[in-house]
Amino acid sequence: MTTKVYGIHGRASAILRIPTGSGKAEYRAEFENGLPGAGANYRPATFSTADPIVQRILETSPHFGKTYVLWRVWHEEDGNKAAPAAKSQRMPAEPLEGITTKEEAVAYLKSKGAKATNLKDAESILKYAEKIGVSFPNLTI
Repeated sequence: MTTKVYGIHGRASAILRIPTGSGKAEYRAEFENGLPGAGANYRPATFSTADPIVQRILETSPHFGKTYVLWRVWHEEDGNKAAPAAKSQRMPAEPLEGITTKEEAVAYLKSKGAKATNLKDAESILKYAEKIGVSFPNLTI
């Protein structure tokens, strides 16, 4: 059995009515338990299901990949507890276009819980930014 977890970036909770493709019928998906702030405890509002019909409804919706994305995939094998799939799709990073210098990036990341000693070079800055779900498209280092 495969359980898929869908996430909405930057939200604590949300209720979506997703068209099923059959007339006016909609599927109600309640995303919850998100922690939208940046930092080590960040997580998107999530909705999970093992029902393949619901998974198909969610993944064929025009909202898939825009409003919500596939956050995690769990497989249960031979009655064992579910284990994460080899690859799970990450949430798209929120672009912070106003940050253009290394100093601005470090200051922002420190405000979100990073330690300055962990932000010594471009690679560590970009890695931490990815971890908390942001990007710096105009950053020049």
